[in-house]
Amino acid sequence: MYNLWVQAYLTYKGLFYWLNWISYLTNIFIAPAIFVITYSILSRFALGPEAAQ
Repeated sequence: MYNLWVQAYLTYKGLFYWLNWISYLTNIFIAPAIFVITYSILSRFALGPEAAQ
């Protein structure tokens, strides 16, 4: 388990050192969730308005 935390910290430090923890968590969890929601809504209307109902 210790190795997991070390790898997570080094990944954070290497990729997102300029961010604070709140911004890091937003980039990792909230942004992908927004993309999933956006594409799921978009896919409902991809075949036309009749497909959305």
